[in-house]
Parts: sequence; structure tokens; C-alpha cells
Amino acid sequence: MTVTSRGLCRFVIFLCGYVLFLVLGASVFSAIEGPEEIEKVQSLRELRSNFLKNNPCVTVL
Repeated sequence: MTVTSRGLCRFVIFLCGYVLFLVLGASVFSAIEGPEEIEKVQSLRELRSNFLKNNPCVTVL
């Protein structure tokens, strides 16, 4: 193996490791924050729905 191909091999391994690190981090973050986010979105939808029912002069865009 030449020096250039060895460097390229290291770069590809590093790049694959970095992508794997990002994917695992994103999945852990999603697992931790997911249930709370779903709850907040549902709460916001209910709040918006109640606001629109109580204020008929406001139109939905």
C-alpha cells in the first residue's frame, strides 16, 4: 500500500466513524426528547384549536 492509499483508507474509515457517531447521537437524542416533543405538539394543537373556537373572527391560513 502506498502512502496516499493508506491516507485515503484512514480518511474513509474516519468519515464512516463520524457518520456513525452522528447517527447514533441523533437516535439517542430522539429517544430522549421524542415523547416530550409529542406531548408538547399535542398540547399546542389543542391550545390552537381552542383559540380558534373561541375567536371566530380569526381565520386559519
